Amino acid sequence: LLFPYSEAEKPEITDEELESFYRQNFNRYSIPEQRSARHILIKTTEGDSEDVLSEKLKRAEQVLELANSGEDFVELAKQYSEGPSGPKGGDLGSFTQGRMVKPFDDAVFALNEGEISDIVETQFGFHVIKVEKIEPARTKPLEEVKDEITFQLKKQKGNELAFTGATEAYEKIILAGSLEKFSQQNTDTTVDQTEFFPRKSPEKSGFTEG
Repeated sequence: LLFPYSEAEKPEITDEELESFYRQNFNRYSIPEQRSARHILIKTTEGDSEDVLSEKLKRAEQVLELANSGEDFVELAKQYSEGPSGPKGGDLGSFTQGRMVKPFDDAVFALNEGEISDIVETQFGFHVIKVEKIEPARTKPLEEVKDEITFQLKKQKGNELAFTGATEAYEKIILAGSLEKFSQQNTDTTVDQTEFFPRKSPEKSGFTEG
């Protein structure tokens, strides 16, 4: 069965409903602090000897010295970094706390904007890190998410209307004695035959089962 409705019958959402939904789902609109960072990586492996590790650490220290002396960090990364982000100037984009391996994560979230770290060692190697930008945690205001909430509430109300219509139609079909008789008595309700669809996914058919 199809339960069409006109534009005038579409569910309206009041300001009170919007505010109530926003308050009840406040955490959904909270954005944690994010940081943008670049790094220069001197890679190490488990098979590196003490001498090799010592040589690589010295290279990292030389790069750190250049960075602290005012050399362009982007160009240093392009020249010295052995990580995949090297050609992009070491750019790692924005990320929240807990996304990176712990020593790296701890270093990034202990720095101020524009600061460069000391040498940070992880299982990947020796890193020199620069925090480019800090975006503080914030909560999206209602005005920013108003359209999103309106869409969700209209969808919810539309589903409720469809369920109510289907329930009423089911009762009327029983009273009429058959689906055919029901359709003859209710010309404003469209009866159509769907293609086969899975028992658990009737919504994919585009029809509401009565």
